[in-house]
Amino acid sequence: MALTCKICKSKNKKNLFKKDNYSFIKCTSCKLVSIDPIPSLKELMHYYVKKNEKGLNYDTNQYELKKYVDFGFRDLIIDSISIDRNVEIIDIGCYCGLLLDAFKEKGYEKLYGIEMQEQAYKVARAKHKKIFKTTLEDFSKIKKYRNKFNIVIASGLIEHLRNPNDLILLASNLLKDDGFLIIQTPFSDTFFAKTLGRFWPPYSAPEHIHYFSRQSIELLLAKNNLEIFKYLSHIKKLRLDYVFRMFRTFGTNILPIIKFFEFILPSFILKRYFYFYGGEKIIISKKIKNKN
Repeated sequence: MALTCKICKSKNKKNLFKKDNYSFIKCTSCKLVSIDPIPSLKELMHYYVKKNEKGLNYDTNQYELKKYVDFGFRDLIIDSISIDRNVEIIDIGCYCGLLLDAFKEKGYEKLYGIEMQEQAYKVARAKHKKIFKTTLEDFSKIKKYRNKFNIVIASGLIEHLRNPNDLILLASNLLKDDGFLIIQTPFSDTFFAKTLGRFWPPYSAPEHIHYFSRQSIELLLAKNNLEIFKYLSHIKKLRLDYVFRMFRTFGTNILPIIKFFEFILPSFILKRYFYFYGGEKIIISKKIKNKN
C-alpha cells in the first residue's frame, strides 16, 4: 500500500506496526490492512521454497489432522445455503482435495478444483478427475467455464494474493446468476485481531499479504457484481499438536511458549481435538442477476 489501497484506491493510510521486516498498513478509508512492501512473485516463490525446505508447508499426508476442518466447513456451507446434489462446485486453491472429498461423501459429484502446488495437485487429481494445475489468469481464459458454477469456494486463499481482485473477478465470471461465492479468511476487525494486535497469529508476512474487514470485503465484492448473503465465524475442530505445528509459521512471536507446552503436555493430550476460533470469517456472497 505504498501508493494506493488495492481495494478502494485511497491514499489515506495509517502505520499499525512493523513485524518480520514488513510494515503493516491500514487503509483509513476501507480498513484493509496490507503489508508493505508487497512482495514480488519471485520473493514469494523464494519464501515458499524455503518454507518447504524447513518442513513447514501443509503436509498432504496429514489427512486426519485436517479432516474435521474441511468436513465441518462443508456442513456450514450446506446448512447456510439451499443446494441440491446436482450443483457444480469449484474449489479454487483446493490443495489435496479434502473439501472436495467432504462434498463427495455427501453425494455431490460435479466437483472441480484448481491447485498450483505440484504435490497437492497430484494427490487431489488421483481422487478427483477435474483438477486443474493452472494460474487464476490462465483459467479465466477458458470460456466454457464462464457462468458455469453454482458454487465457487476460496478458503484460506485471498489473504495470500498480491492482488485480491484477480480472485474475486474470476469467481464472479465463473458463477451463474444467483450462484454463491464462499470465502474463508482472517478478519482484521474481529475482537481477536484488535486485542492481540501484532501478536495475532494471522499477521504473518509475507505469507499473508492482505487482511480484510467487513467494509473492505463488501466493497471488493460489490465491484464484481456480488452481494453479501451471510457472515459466519469459522470455529474449527483441530488436534492440538496440529495447532502447535501451525504456530511455527503463524505465531512465531509466541513460539517459545508453544514449544514449552509441546514439551510438558503428554502425547494423549496433544492428540486430542479441541474447538478453536482465532478471528477467521466465512463470507458467503451471491452473484447479482444480470439485468441485460
